[in-house]
Amino acid sequence: VRNLFSLMEYHWKVFNNFTDVKILENYVIFTRKVVVFYATYVYVSTSLYLIMPMTPQIMDLVMPLNESRPRKSEKYYYFILFHSYVAIVTLMSIVVCVDTTYIAYLKHGCSLFAAIGHRLEHIVTREFSQTSYLKRNKERTYDMEDIDDIDFKERIFRELIICLKKHQLALEYTHILESSFMLSTGIQLACNMLAMSLSLIQVVSNLDDIKDSIRYSCMCLGEFFHLLCMSLPGQRLMDHSINKSFSCRSHWYTFSLKSKKLLWILLYRSTLYVNHRENIHNIVQSAMSYYMTFSSLK
Repeated sequence: VRNLFSLMEYHWKVFNNFTDVKILENYVIFTRKVVVFYATYVYVSTSLYLIMPMTPQIMDLVMPLNESRPRKSEKYYYFILFHSYVAIVTLMSIVVCVDTTYIAYLKHGCSLFAAIGHRLEHIVTREFSQTSYLKRNKERTYDMEDIDDIDFKERIFRELIICLKKHQLALEYTHILESSFMLSTGIQLACNMLAMSLSLIQVVSNLDDIKDSIRYSCMCLGEFFHLLCMSLPGQRLMDHSINKSFSCRSHWYTFSLKSKKLLWILLYRSTLYVNHRENIHNIVQSAMSYYMTFSSLK
């Protein structure tokens, strides 16, 4: 984790031109909104779940009746309930901390690939704007004769080298990210799958008790939402890493042969495997399979 933070700090020094900084800042703003929304959702959902065992006591205070509502009266019930509250809040705080950090790391990776893609997409117009032809004529237009200029193609080649080096940094960052979170996310997804299966069993087993049935249904939906939040950022990172549309809009056909080879190397290496949306289908399918197995054993 410390290495990832150091890399993020280093990336802000390397991606230092105005456009790159603007793209990274936009992703930071968006990531902050996602993190706040996710943390708010988790804590609100957890609070609602924790309130349900105390519903009779709360209703007696809000809407008192002539007699107290029925409640559980087992020995040490409130001590056990307090212990459960502390344990659940602590666990959910750890989950929020880990998940939001993971999402922030993934979004930073997306911003790196977005900055590189934008630079490649506008590589011709950007380099052409710096040529002496534009400075002499003060115009924003160019033709094929200007693009065929040897000096111009050399500028393109040097710019592609810069993009390739930055792309290498982005790939190294994503590989470190994948290796750092592979074990924890794997365990988390396995627990998510088992939790969804057990929640479905509890829903079916408590159909006669509406309150418990709703409670476990909300748990199942919350687990599915958590799976969605953990998979979609990975899918976005994969989409950014393999997005080849910028090469089609970058006038690549005007590049020199050595520049085309550099571009081919960059596109060839733009392949990642991270936690993505296909895992949602696989995990939900596995959860349903475990649910059917447990139900048959019961």
